[in-house]
Amino acid sequence: QILQLASAAMVVTGSLSVLALFVLRRRRPAAPRPYRAFGYPFVPALYLLASAVVLGAIVWRAATNGEGGWLPVAGAALLAIAWVGHRLLVARPARSPERA
Repeated sequence: QILQLASAAMVVTGSLSVLALFVLRRRRPAAPRPYRAFGYPFVPALYLLASAVVLGAIVWRAATNGEGGWLPVAGAALLAIAWVGHRLLVARPARSPERA
């Protein structure tokens, strides 16, 4: 069970890191690029697709498995709840200099 939880967490964090590449390149297109992302955008997109398949398999196994199989899904739900709570309660939009 610990291995299932650790592997699910590793897939999620790796996917979020690769997804951040797309987000940052979209939000800051003129920012300096100290390194090149190999095969961008195809290789990172392929990684995200493969991660989605792996996460789907983890969820499928959790849904069809017996005792303790729901733990990865509970961890993902807890992560989603924490993210929404952070966005609603803690994160504030940055103030622009002309509004300050």
